[in-house]
Amino acid sequence: MTDTTLIIYAVLELFGMFAIGILARRLKLINDEKTIQSLNKLVILILFPMLAFSTIIKTVKFENLKENASLPLISILLIAIGTVGGLVLAKGLSKKDDTDLKRTFWHICSFNNFGFLPIVIIGSLSEENLAWLFIFNLGSVSLYWSMGIAQLGAKDLKSGLKKILSPNFITIIVSVLIVCTGLSQYVPEIVIKITSKAGNASIPLALIIIGMTLYDVGLKLFNRDVVYYTFCRLIILPVIYIWILTFLPLNNLVLQIGLIVSLMPGALTPAVLTRLYGGSPEFASQTAVVSTFFSLATIPIGFYILQYLGIWQGF
Repeated sequence: MTDTTLIIYAVLELFGMFAIGILARRLKLINDEKTIQSLNKLVILILFPMLAFSTIIKTVKFENLKENASLPLISILLIAIGTVGGLVLAKGLSKKDDTDLKRTFWHICSFNNFGFLPIVIIGSLSEENLAWLFIFNLGSVSLYWSMGIAQLGAKDLKSGLKKILSPNFITIIVSVLIVCTGLSQYVPEIVIKITSKAGNASIPLALIIIGMTLYDVGLKLFNRDVVYYTFCRLIILPVIYIWILTFLPLNNLVLQIGLIVSLMPGALTPAVLTRLYGGSPEFASQTAVVSTFFSLATIPIGFYILQYLGIWQGF
């Protein structure tokens, strides 16, 4: 199978899992919002860190860490590009006087779905390189819980800064230190097996939870600014990201991970953050749903174009 075909299957897998979550809500198998929140915490606080730990310990070598040390810096670069782009592109919004909407637009241009969706894409192409996405996201997570919530107008930045030190962030740092000190060879095989199997469960469960969230948002979606953001998120910003990445002296692995993250749609997390720190929760929710839906087409098309142009070389 070509990489483009694998990407198409991966995207169909994503939306198949979303459909299961939507169906579960539609059939009222899960009605309680607290249950969804509890499942989400299970994924984020326990299963996701286990996936990060097992993949890093199994696949990352110290010599490779030095070669790919630029990964967190590239994630920061993409966020910086999105931040500047968001300020410029905000001029195209129809509701120019809506401060909450403009703040939210700026935030969701800066940060896309750098978490769950790239895991499925990279996992379908090369499971042994999944660990590098976690290392890439050290930069993304650091900025998300500092600059990201400040963009929304948050006055209490301390609560956001505390979230940088999440279980997943700490697990990645500890795992990298274990690799650097050569202690990974002493991690018992049974620990790796348990964390690997539990961690692998995080991906389908997370996608099903996203499906439930998409159902709750509903499809009262299509207004001019939502469509405009979707075009910016899936077309304009990826073109800028990829154009800049191709001019940088990056090794193949760093470039390919950067390309994958560049094509991702908007994240669902801003729908929660805007309720806590300011912004427009309705706009954040609508843009996440619409951009995720249309990425079913834009992700495989994007990979096909990158492959045709010789930019995508595979892992």
